Amino acid sequence: MDTSKHPIEQPSISRRISPRLVFVVGSGHSGSTLLSMMLGAHPEVLALSEISYFDRWIGLNDVCNCGVPVRSCPLWSKVVARISARRCFSPSEFASEFPIDFASIFDRALLTQRLAHLASIIAVRTFPKTMWCRMAHLSPWAPLLQRTHNAIEFYDTTSEVSGRSVLVDASKSIYRLLNVHLMRPSQVFAIYLTRDGRAVMNSLMKTGYLADKAARDWRYGNMYTKWMLHRVPRHRQIHIAYEELCRAPQKTISKLCQFIGIPYDSSMLTHPSEPYHLIGGNDMRLKATLKVVEDTSWQTELSADSLDIFERFSGRMNRKLLKQHALGDNSISRATGEVDDS
Repeated sequence: MDTSKHPIEQPSISRRISPRLVFVVGSGHSGSTLLSMMLGAHPEVLALSEISYFDRWIGLNDVCNCGVPVRSCPLWSKVVARISARRCFSPSEFASEFPIDFASIFDRALLTQRLAHLASIIAVRTFPKTMWCRMAHLSPWAPLLQRTHNAIEFYDTTSEVSGRSVLVDASKSIYRLLNVHLMRPSQVFAIYLTRDGRAVMNSLMKTGYLADKAARDWRYGNMYTKWMLHRVPRHRQIHIAYEELCRAPQKTISKLCQFIGIPYDSSMLTHPSEPYHLIGGNDMRLKATLKVVEDTSWQTELSADSLDIFERFSGRMNRKLLKQHALGDNSISRATGEVDDS
């Protein structure tokens, strides 16, 4: 296969890159695919999108954004080959031999596993690293430690193969972020991305959610994320809003570049010179050009009853988040980490 159309820099084996790991966290349907594509258009950045699904993608050999099946993709095939050679297994066994998905560690249909998962959340949120490591060496938490090491090796290898010094993981898992952060605190950055909860509710209802569940999930998801973010130092987290990203894209992206420590590049508002290699995300990732347009369909599609339900469950938190991001000089604020328990 001719991969000349999809160039990927291949640094020498001796070159070791310690990538900056940028995690996008928050509720789903909040614009993480758009944000990933904008950041990924920077020449120093590789957008991974929802990389937590890589195990499934490589198993099914789904098509990468570059238009090539994942196992043949000029980026991912090299990442898989390099890790497989280092770990001494066949690339065809990658999904089973080198899992990086954190969601499938615990079988939450079983009470003991649900309790173990809850204990791991409390541990990663509050325990010192030494205590967390001691706990993680015990069953049933040993797989969590192994997958954390796997994920870090995956990030490092992807950085080496691509030659990019910044990786953006938009899996939106604060749990994943904190487990990696405990092992690599100096390399992790958190972008807390929020969106008007009514817009998120509308998107969830299109997938089959009932209005009350959509409203509750949005509220509890944001409360959980903000509580977990207490573990991340203030200077390593930033809070932005989807609406702000769409209405003032250059200002918002410039702020994010400053936060990550890279120079602003005008291509971040148009399209990268090389194809994306995103895993997961919505259909926006498949479009040939990057078009930043705010989706306001919820304003005409949500019924009055649905809006009343949202107001009852999540209205106060939504107004607080929207107030933080009113367009203006102070429209981008650092995440406070405060939990609104209203």
